[in-house]
Amino acid sequence: ARGIKTDRYTFEIAINKDRSLKSVTIFDDWNDPYQMICIDYREEPELFDSLLKQLAGKLEEADDFWYREDILNKLNL
Repeated sequence: ARGIKTDRYTFEIAINKDRSLKSVTIFDDWNDPYQMICIDYREEPELFDSLLKQLAGKLEEADDFWYREDILNKLNL
């Protein structure tokens, strides 16, 4: 799994051993500080795309394995 925490959101993507999508977790920490309600990424595509781009940038910056193996692009999200 990989994720980021912005000033407002907590975002995580988890994959299976075969590198297929396992789960996407998004919490709005302003409106849900106890992280009780997970936001469905399919219902908030603009938010998901924004968080995904931020995560991709951080993975590149860190030269993370997910960046080197282009895992995010291979997930067909």
